[in-house]
Amino acid sequence: MTIEQEPGREYNGWPTSLVELASIIGREAALKISTFYGGRCVYVPKNAIPEHPLARLIGMDAFISLVGNRGGMELRDVPLASSLANKRRAIIALFRNRPDLSGRAIAATLRTTERYVRRVLNGRPAPGQRKLFED
Repeated sequence: MTIEQEPGREYNGWPTSLVELASIIGREAALKISTFYGGRCVYVPKNAIPEHPLARLIGMDAFISLVGNRGGMELRDVPLASSLANKRRAIIALFRNRPDLSGRAIAATLRTTERYVRRVLNGRPAPGQRKLFED
């Protein structure tokens, strides 16, 4: 069972992995996981046990959906929920002002993942970002 994306809710600026997680468990549950586990990996058990910390965090219905889709697997590099819209600008500004900093140092400073820093610095567009000019 998957929980449908809530109609009319925007996911602009969200990392792809967070949008995918929201499509499985819902927007609010995805934000809770991102807020609590952001920047880390979290193991999803094979069985939906009500006492599991994830079940208590996101609710049993969302947890059952998560176990049904990702049970026995690890959610890798859970994105951080804090200020997703401003992270991109902050990464670029920090990189320009402090070119001596590594991607790891930038990620630690801004409380984001190294993967997201690499994405931004490699010039990949944000998920949902439209092109200014068509090819």
